[in-house]
Amino acid sequence: MFQENQYPDVEVVEILAIETEPLLASTQFKQEVITDLSQFYNPVCEQPLEYVSPIYNDIVISNEFKGIYDGLTGQLIHPHLNSYKVVTNQEVIEPVLNVLTNLGFNYQFGKKQSYCHLGWMKLQVIFPDILFLDNDSKSALTLDIYNSYNKSYKAIMQFGGLREVCTNGMTLWKILGRYVRKHTSGFNIDEFKRVLNKGMQSVPVVQERIQLLESIEAKSELLLAIENEFPKAVKEYVNVEHKSGMSEWDVYNILTHYISHEIKKQHLIADYSNRASQLFNL
Repeated sequence: MFQENQYPDVEVVEILAIETEPLLASTQFKQEVITDLSQFYNPVCEQPLEYVSPIYNDIVISNEFKGIYDGLTGQLIHPHLNSYKVVTNQEVIEPVLNVLTNLGFNYQFGKKQSYCHLGWMKLQVIFPDILFLDNDSKSALTLDIYNSYNKSYKAIMQFGGLREVCTNGMTLWKILGRYVRKHTSGFNIDEFKRVLNKGMQSVPVVQERIQLLESIEAKSELLLAIENEFPKAVKEYVNVEHKSGMSEWDVYNILTHYISHEIKKQHLIADYSNRASQLFNL
């Protein structure tokens, strides 16, 4: 599990402080949280990949490929070229939490939009004191941490938000940024800190963008753009829920509600959330 100061050689960059007043009970952000990260830290190991050769009709060890295996069950997760560098979930998560802890951020692990499977995972870090407000609800800043052993994801840290009233997820990487790293390169904590620095300093821009979207009536051009960007089922849901006079922010929340609650495959949730972020310049 994570231990404070486990990475003492990591120099913490100076990040613009975000002024937060003590929150009243009515404004505190409340979500179901994860208190134990052990499921994200299941061990993995790499071994030479064995296969049955059709030529020799015998088991042969590959010189080009290796297998990534579950360290507890021995189950093969995915074959990779020998150049593939294993970056474990723990190696991705713990340096990030170390930086956030040293900077004094209050954070939780959201249960609703976190998941851990054999070959890939997403851990959502919620900042309950950093809120974006709209006319109907509030959203907390999130940092979504992705990793995989089966090429589903690169190592990704991506800013987003979680809306309290309906647990809609949103991605905000166009405004706040994201960190992406190939597994052949490994995790670079200094690059992540630069992304974190930029993102935290840009937080006020998100509130401004929300207010702007609330002030713009959703026109037919926006609905057409959604139709062109998303599958038919998404388009039909938005068309049914959309009412005359709704703002672009209302339509965005209709879209993210469908993505968060109706899409079951996690890689599609990530893909559609990113498309929505681009469409609404978030």
